[in-house]
Amino acid sequence: MLAVDGAGAGWSRVGEDDGQRIEVKVNHRIEDRYDFRLTYEMPVDEEAESVSIPELRAEDVVRQTGFIGIAVRGAVEVNPGGLEERLTRIDVSELPADVRAQSANPILLAYKYAEAGYELALDMRRLEDIEVRIAGIDHARLTTMITEEGTAVTRAEYRVRNNLKQFLRIELGPEVEIWGAEVGGQVVKPARETDSDTVLIPLSKSSVANRRMASFPVALVYMQRLERPMGWLRRVDLKTPSTDILANELEWRVMVPKEQFVYRATGDLDEERGRRRGEAALSREALGFEMETIRPLQEGVERFMITDINNAAASAGGGEKRYTEGPASGTARRPGDTVVAGVLPVSVRFPTEGTAHLYRRLLVSEGETSELRLYTCTKGLRTAARVLLFVLALGAGAALFRGLVRRQMTGRGDAARWVLLGLVLGLASLGAAAAWAGHSATALACVGMLVGLVAEGVRQWVTSSPRRDSDEIASGGEPGAAGDDGGVGE
Repeated sequence: MLAVDGAGAGWSRVGEDDGQRIEVKVNHRIEDRYDFRLTYEMPVDEEAESVSIPELRAEDVVRQTGFIGIAVRGAVEVNPGGLEERLTRIDVSELPADVRAQSANPILLAYKYAEAGYELALDMRRLEDIEVRIAGIDHARLTTMITEEGTAVTRAEYRVRNNLKQFLRIELGPEVEIWGAEVGGQVVKPARETDSDTVLIPLSKSSVANRRMASFPVALVYMQRLERPMGWLRRVDLKTPSTDILANELEWRVMVPKEQFVYRATGDLDEERGRRRGEAALSREALGFEMETIRPLQEGVERFMITDINNAAASAGGGEKRYTEGPASGTARRPGDTVVAGVLPVSVRFPTEGTAHLYRRLLVSEGETSELRLYTCTKGLRTAARVLLFVLALGAGAALFRGLVRRQMTGRGDAARWVLLGLVLGLASLGAAAAWAGHSATALACVGMLVGLVAEGVRQWVTSSPRRDSDEIASGGEPGAAGDDGGVGE
């Protein structure tokens, strides 16, 4: 017996041969009804295949009735045994509401008894626990801004559900400079493993409400240097960081300078063209989570293996050198510089500008990266290429119409029909090009070709002779069809 809870109640235990006798005393007179709760436990052997439910019997009462609900906690399977004396099995929904409310787990079996002296035995089978995920990333969103100077600044945001994991490990590479990290909207200190490029961000524990685990945002801002753009054409190679937690969905928004145009993109992500997404960063609304630090047993080992980020001298045993070497200048930083290890970083908010390109991928496994290669050109080169394409398509359309005229069109009526057909197709192509935001070279070529068709049709219609039509009507055929000898046609 663990506890007896009741108004003004005290209890004592007296051992007997066939069980235990619990005496409950109260400090006031009971005139009508008195409620109290008994909490007790009984050890069960791990090898046992059945379990007997202890009976609660009240002494010196006229009648005793009650209900029994069976719930299971853990990997255990129970089934009704062969012993059910003075018990009636009922549906779980027939249990009183106060009995159902006592268990957070589903009630599997329900019984009712109308007199004391009941006996209940259940068959029990223990199941083996399997390994499950203790953390997950619901949504990963990366925003990368590429500058004209050849740098890429990225803000990686992850929606994390965490139960036991202490750190989020992110593999970034050696050429990356960390600017800051946040967990749940609060600034945290990132760390780095010894002799590794893996960055570790301390995680919080998700709060649980109604048996559902809430998610919280984890953000990391970093900068990497790219090749400086040279010439009219440029290729940008980008790669997402890898995490040690499975991500259900990855969304990557790349901001390209306005002077550059992306004409081709390759990689293992799908581009989202017709899907409009908000340009604002992931909002940090009031999220239910606990700022509780996870402290597993291996905390001492992890603290020994992890050193402060950008503090390689301390990890190598070279003392407490707090100011590290700058990535660009190559000289040691002075105490007045802006990068210091071992302190809380500032919250970094960089402005995003340029042309946005959205890419998406589902199910990114642990330790897996996504690569993206962008081929860009200057907008002047793009405009020249489009003008050249339009001129070539214009000539092709005129040549096509000229060939059709030579074969099928014989008068101004046919020319008018061809002009009308060309106008309809041209307007349809212009609408399609406007719907595609002018990014399709195929639509531009179609428009140029149809404009050539219309222009050539108008030229043919203007140059067609009315006298030729009257000659055809008078002769009943082509002009000059009477023969080469000058005879009169019939």
